Amino acid sequence: MMSPEEIADAIPYLSKYQFGLAIAFPYEEINDAYEKLLLKLHAEGILTYLWVLMPDDLGYWIHEGNANQFAEKVQRIQRWFSERNLPFNLAVDMEMPLDQMKVFESGSLLKLLPMMRKNINKKRFESARRVFDQIAETIREQGGKSVAPIAFNLVNEIMNGKKFIQDLFQTPIANWDRISPMFYTSLFEQMTKGLFKKKDARFYMYRTLLKLTKKEGKRASVSLGTIGPGKLGTEEGTGYNDPADFSADVQAALAAEIDDIFVFNLAGIMRSKDPESWFLAITEAEPKIPQKTGKGNLLYRIGNLLGRI
Repeated sequence: MMSPEEIADAIPYLSKYQFGLAIAFPYEEINDAYEKLLLKLHAEGILTYLWVLMPDDLGYWIHEGNANQFAEKVQRIQRWFSERNLPFNLAVDMEMPLDQMKVFESGSLLKLLPMMRKNINKKRFESARRVFDQIAETIREQGGKSVAPIAFNLVNEIMNGKKFIQDLFQTPIANWDRISPMFYTSLFEQMTKGLFKKKDARFYMYRTLLKLTKKEGKRASVSLGTIGPGKLGTEEGTGYNDPADFSADVQAALAAEIDDIFVFNLAGIMRSKDPESWFLAITEAEPKIPQKTGKGNLLYRIGNLLGRI
């Protein structure tokens, strides 16, 4: 998590290279330091999303179990923005609850299977989806935008109009302005115990995103990474260290006709030896279809099959 002061240090880069920013915000209220930062970002003309998160005991990420509490929190923050005549844009990190994510990461089937069975609840799922739909609509009515980073394995399901995996993960995908599947290719080797490499994940990502842009048009986005660890800390040592290597992901996304790219995360970039090299690697990337791999095609076919359940 970056402090307001650390984020402020990145403003010259964001302004120079015309990047937007999604600020992770797990707090209940906007304090003086965040107010100063938000006003500075607005004055610089930097598109800013507030990446609103919940307390750990409510699951941290956004899911059907904390939909109502999330809606209440967003309403309070919206009022704060409205009182200061600032545009409000929302990033909604749709993932299973933190405690469940830890079980998922552990790989314990004895814990995982009972948990997943309990997750299936169509009534709760649809109720939460309506709450999220209302949040998205309210933001649009007030002239703002919303984006939802989502698990990459939901993409085909969304395109097919299915809901099973969303319900299984407690992540009903609402009518957000953008959906941004998290294709963190740097984590695939770790997640699959070396079975799939970055090049496999990259080709799978390319084919999936190309299909998404054909279906969803400008609603299609992508989240790339990782550069630096995330909430779980298990990403430590598995993320990108070389901007040129990471640039290959950006090239693949551009080749898939994606024009809205989120990079996770700014902290990793700013704490690197040469932050500007990361900005250059992203802005100077040209569309390039990645190397075709058999395992990448296999991932794509598996994704298509799961998306029909």
